[in-house]
Amino acid sequence: MADKEQDIASLISRIERLENELNVRKQNITWLKHYFDELKQQFDARPELQQLAQLSEQVASLQQRHEFTPQIIPPSSESVVDTSDNLANANVLKTEQDEKIEPSAQQKQTVTVFSAEKFKVAKMTLLLGYFGDMLLIEAYLSEEKSQEKPISAEEFLKRYNEGQRDFTGINLSGANLSGSDLRYGSFNLSNANLSGANLTRIYWGAVNLSGANLSNSLLYEAKLSLDVNLSKAILENADLHKADLSSTNLHQANLHKATLSGANLQGTDLSATNLSEANLSRASLKTAKLMIANLSNANLSRVNLFGADIEGANLQGANLNQALYNNATWFPTGFDLLETGACFIGSSASLQKANLAGADLSEINLSGADLQGANLAKVNLSRANLSGANLSEANLSEANLNQANLSDVNWHGAKLQGVNLNSINLSCANLKQVNLSKASLNSANLSAADLAEADLRGAELIYADLRGADLALADLRAADLRNANLSGAGLIDANLGGANLDGAKLTGAIMPDGKTYE
Repeated sequence: MADKEQDIASLISRIERLENELNVRKQNITWLKHYFDELKQQFDARPELQQLAQLSEQVASLQQRHEFTPQIIPPSSESVVDTSDNLANANVLKTEQDEKIEPSAQQKQTVTVFSAEKFKVAKMTLLLGYFGDMLLIEAYLSEEKSQEKPISAEEFLKRYNEGQRDFTGINLSGANLSGSDLRYGSFNLSNANLSGANLTRIYWGAVNLSGANLSNSLLYEAKLSLDVNLSKAILENADLHKADLSSTNLHQANLHKATLSGANLQGTDLSATNLSEANLSRASLKTAKLMIANLSNANLSRVNLFGADIEGANLQGANLNQALYNNATWFPTGFDLLETGACFIGSSASLQKANLAGADLSEINLSGADLQGANLAKVNLSRANLSGANLSEANLSEANLNQANLSDVNWHGAKLQGVNLNSINLSCANLKQVNLSKASLNSANLSAADLAEADLRGAELIYADLRGADLALADLRAADLRNANLSGAGLIDANLGGANLDGAKLTGAIMPDGKTYE
């Protein structure tokens, strides 16, 4: 009966999980539909369509003008006759039905001789008319704009400190704003030119950088929050390594070849973003939105993809070696993970000899996981569930195991030097021959634990519960055992040289010389 109830509970759990997955897919499909509808509306509303119709009319008009263009003789090197009246006459085409004039006479009437410069102007005006004039004006304005001098960092900060907050389209290319404090009040830098600017270690407040040009800029270690809008911004070749971009809006941004190694992109909106050839190694993309993103040839090695939505993304040529994903990660439909080298992190996962050094695995369920020989150095495993996990020969040096569930873990031959195990429950644990040198075990429960031949040199065991623990042949040199409870512990042949036993309880303990402490 108990087995049947367990099977039913397992079936219900699977059904609930499938329903949750179905709901998530429905939400993604709804989002995609809205997104494509928005793109269609934008396409239909493009001003280029109206301009195309106008251009068609203007081309037809130009062709008609060209058929009736009067003959203009280029200037000779000998004599030049030039009057404003003659130029005006050249721009007017006589279309009314006048009395017939002999061809030779009409030719004499319309022929005008200009200076070299005005000849070119007259010819362009006659051939292009009003539209040509507008093109010339637009080209002139564009040239003037491109030659506009950038604003200095000092001038920008002066305006900012004086209260100006609208900097739309400002030219700050190459400016050095490193370390500036821009936290006071929201301000607008949309469509600004910040290419090549030094924006490192800036204290950003609420800022609108949508459409801004940040190509080749320096933004490493920058702290950008959810109040920063970088949608449609240009960040090609930008340096954003170790930047905090958590929950930032980067929708449709261009991050081609950008450096984002070690960056915090947790919860960031990267939907429809161009990340082709970008370096995202070791970045945190937990719960990030990457729908329809271009990740072709991107470096995604050792990234954290827990809960990330990559539905519809382009992953062609992407490097996913040792990338971490879990049951909540959504990959594109039909994407094959087998040959990518990505690591599934979850209950009963197979991770023998996996290199997970420095990863954030806090609150993750790794119960029953096989981590034999894995590199878990400096890994954050706080509040993680490791019950029943195999950690034999694993390297956990300087890992954070604070409040982790470590019941029934196989620790044989594991390296735990410098690890944080404060207040941890390791009662009855098998820690034989384990390296715990310089580990922090303050207030830890190690009652009845097997610590025979363990390396505890320099370990902190203040107020630790070691009642009945087996410490035979253990190396406790320079260990801090102040106020520790060692009642009934076995310390036969243990090395206590330099250990601090002030306030320790040793009642009934078998000391290194084999005598029982009374």
